[in-house]
Formats: sequence, structure tokens, C-alpha cells
Amino acid sequence: MTKSIAVIGSVNVDTTLYVKNFVKPGETIHSLDKKVAIGGKGMNQAIALKRAGADVTFFCSIGNDVEASFVKDCFKENNLKVVFDEVDCPTGSASILVDSNSQNEIIIFEGANGNKEPSYKQNPELLKGFDIIVLQNEIPQEINDWIINAFHKTHTIIYNPAPSRKVDVDVVYKVSYLTPNEVEICDITGLNESQSIDYLIEKGVQNLIITVGKDGVKYINKENNIQVPAFKVKAIDTVAAGDTFLGYFVSGIARGLSIEESLRLGNAGAGLSVTKYGAVPSIPYLCEVEEFLK
Repeated sequence: MTKSIAVIGSVNVDTTLYVKNFVKPGETIHSLDKKVAIGGKGMNQAIALKRAGADVTFFCSIGNDVEASFVKDCFKENNLKVVFDEVDCPTGSASILVDSNSQNEIIIFEGANGNKEPSYKQNPELLKGFDIIVLQNEIPQEINDWIINAFHKTHTIIYNPAPSRKVDVDVVYKVSYLTPNEVEICDITGLNESQSIDYLIEKGVQNLIITVGKDGVKYINKENNIQVPAFKVKAIDTVAAGDTFLGYFVSGIARGLSIEESLRLGNAGAGLSVTKYGAVPSIPYLCEVEEFLK
């Protein structure tokens, strides 16, 4: 039986400019192309789960501006189950630069994503019916900490500590799966990658998953230390690749696949996503991923 999933996170309106090289201080350059689409790590992860066939509900906050209607249209277009709070401020947004090497630089405006009194905090019953809770760092850390402390004994909690920021290791060790990249894991501990792995596992993190870009993903717990390679594809835009990986990985866990099967599924989803432009528009559907894996 497929487990139900709550994604609690951000939704942004993304403006992406495609450039030959990143701009230098004081420099003015021309963009080669421009695209506007819905993104935000929470939204990306929820859409990835939805397209992977998971039973997912997205919890978020949006503003009272014109862009909020754009977000609501995206909810409907993707047939996504959503619980959202409307707050008196602009909807979250992101300005993204993508260079000719498909690398990106992102500036985030928090906006409504900074809501510190969401409906699920006022009424925790809203979250109790789910099996899995997915979190990331584009909502206030105090909300993440509250959810982890309130639900870690009763739910599988998957925490993606991105974008990187200061987090309390005494909260982090309570999650079921911690999924940083190779930079974020060091930021959590202040140590190098190898030392960070040892420290977090010793501290009590049950499952550690480190995404390492074109080299795939590392999986470590007390019994295992494995690396699942990435698929070789021609990348044109890496925006949302990590979120797509996470969504497809979690969908595998929810379906009862093994860790290695779920990691491979995540890598396949991420591999396909980097061959398309944008955040939500780049996230593949399950039929595409299954065909890619044949």
C-alpha cells in the first residue's frame, strides 16, 4: 500500500534569465532568454511526487498579490492537492541566472513563505493522517523544528536542508532521512564531508543521503555506505534537479521500494529534469522515467 505524503514548504514565482556568463560586480550584460514559471523547493518536490504517482498533499503559504493567482492556476493545472494559507504580503519569488555551462545562481525573496503561524501549526491534526512528512529550508527554521519535534516519533520525516543555513544538530538527528548535498552537510556541522558523515551518524541520524551532482548520490547509515551513480545526460538547466531527485526518491520509499531502487529512481528523475528548462516545467512524469530506465 502506498504511503501518504505531506510536503510542507515554499512556493515561488521564478524568473529565469539565461546568460553566457554570470554577471560581475558593476557589469551590465544581456540575457539570451527569459522564462517565468512556478517553482520553490516545496512546490517542486510536491510536483515531482505527484508526477511520480505518489499520494501527496502540499502545505504552503501564498500572498495577496497578482502572482498568487498564477500559483493557484498551477495548482489546478497539476491537479495537486493543496492546503494553503493566504497572508498579507507578496507571494514568494526567485530570480535565477543560468549560464552556458548550465550552472545556476539563485536569489530568493521569502515573501509569504516566511509565514510563522501556518494553519497546520494552529491545528496539528491536519498533519496527523499522513505517513511521511517532507521538509526543506525555504520556510522558517522554527516551523521545521516544531514539525520535527512534534512528529518524529510517529512519522517518517525526510528533511532536505536546502538552501543551506544554520540548523540545530540536536533537532536534525531526529529525522528519518537527512538529504543534504556535499556543501550543505558541511555547513550543518562545521566539519569536512567525511567528518560530518561520521558525526551525524554517531549523533543518531538514521539515514544520510548526500547528493553529489553528476557523481550521483551517497547513502550512509550504521550498516551501509554506498554510492549510486548518476545517469549520463546532456544537461541544459540544473534548476530543480535536486528537488526532482527528492520527489522521485520519496515516491519510491512510499511505494515500498528498496533504498537502492528508490535512489536509482531519484537519479533517473533528476537526470531527465536537467535536459529541460525551468523548475516545474522540467520535472518529468513517471511514464517518462520508466521509459528512461528501460
